[in-house]
Amino acid sequence: MSQTKKKRQAAAPAFPPPLFALHAYAADDTLRRISSADYGMEAGQHYVALQTVLRGQNGYLSVQCNGVWHPAEAVELAACNPADAAAYTLCRLILIQSAIAGTYGELTEYGRQQYQSDRAQLPPSCRAALDAAYRLAAERGLFDE
Repeated sequence: MSQTKKKRQAAAPAFPPPLFALHAYAADDTLRRISSADYGMEAGQHYVALQTVLRGQNGYLSVQCNGVWHPAEAVELAACNPADAAAYTLCRLILIQSAIAGTYGELTEYGRQQYQSDRAQLPPSCRAALDAAYRLAAERGLFDE
């Protein structure tokens, strides 16, 4: 193994266990739809990066490990499309747990209100998962109450 690769591996942060049951929504076809959410642009790169996030980083986005584009752009776009309930739920769970852990981004009141508007379109299992995630985020003080 090269010295550069060893240094990169040593610098990668350890990620906490996932806060939510991400695997319940992470079927391969769902990951491919998420990866194509950016109008299909760079879908292959988004897909590989999304697999890394889910399998190597316990579902946490990280600017340090992934930068700000792959797969974050596709994840953020898919989190705005409640018509694809599995992708929407998975992406919102990834964004919420990443914000709670402080590894990527922040949650906004607007995003929570948008979820409330979208909520009725989702199956009960997705609503339950996201309700619990938003409740945890609120308990952790991520929203101004």
